[in-house]
This record gives sequence, structure tokens and C-alpha cells, in this order.
Amino acid sequence: MKNIVTLRQTHIGRYLHELNIDYKKITVKHIQTHGYENFTEGQLNILGQLNLKSPTAMVSLVSKVGLSKQAVSRMVNLCVKHHYIKLIPCKLDSRAKSIVFTQHGLALMNVAAESIKLAEDIFREKLGTDSFASLKQQLQQAYAAMQHSNVDTPNV
Repeated sequence: MKNIVTLRQTHIGRYLHELNIDYKKITVKHIQTHGYENFTEGQLNILGQLNLKSPTAMVSLVSKVGLSKQAVSRMVNLCVKHHYIKLIPCKLDSRAKSIVFTQHGLALMNVAAESIKLAEDIFREKLGTDSFASLKQQLQQAYAAMQHSNVDTPNV
């Protein structure tokens, strides 16, 4: 039992998850304090997956976010309500919708870019410049390796 407890507290997924929570708190708070008071982490998850310059197909967004179509639709509708994005007909499938940023949404993304810089600055301050640079490089390598492999989920 002790091994399970230790593993649950020290596995890489937990560290990545907890640090991601911290990262999102910093970015969302920054966005909220810069004119987007109602902005949420859920909206961050959606908007962060959209192409800034061209339409993103709704079906593509669903696969990127990893949520159900209904959950993504609800969050997209909330983003539309706040005028961050708008839905347009999909060029490839007349029954489907694509998503594009509005001018208000693009302004939000500029604030989001500032919030990313702030979050990275905070992490850099906590870790030190060299450790932060090394961690970022290692995470980029892990990301690239996992993005291009066919990792099977073991049957548990």
C-alpha cells in the first residue's frame, strides 16, 4: 500500500497537472483583471486551440480539446455570447460550423499572450533562469516525442 501512496504523490502526471493548474490560475487571473472579468479556464481551453488567422472546424476543436461534442458546444456558445468568437459555415461541409475570432476575441488573445509571459516569468523567478530554460526544453522534447508516437494506453 505504501508504494501506491508514494506513486500517487510523486508521478510525473501529478506534477504536470498541478503545475498546469497553477499556470492556468495565473493566466486566467491576469486576463480577468485586464478587462475580461467573466473569462474562465474553460474558455481558455477552447480559445487556446483555435487558429488565430483562419477558421477552425468545430470537429477539429472537439478532437483537440478532448471533451465531448456537447461540452465543447456549450463552451463555444459561451465564447460566442461574450463576442470572443463567431460561428461561420464550414467550407468543407455545409452542415458543419467553423469558428473564427472576432476583433474583441483577438484583443483578448493579445491579453492572453501577456498572461503567458507573466506566468512564464513567475515560473522562471521561482526556478531560476537556467532551471526554467532546461525544464522548458525538456518539456518541448517530451511533447514532440509524444505527439508523433503511437502510445497505446495499457489495459488497466
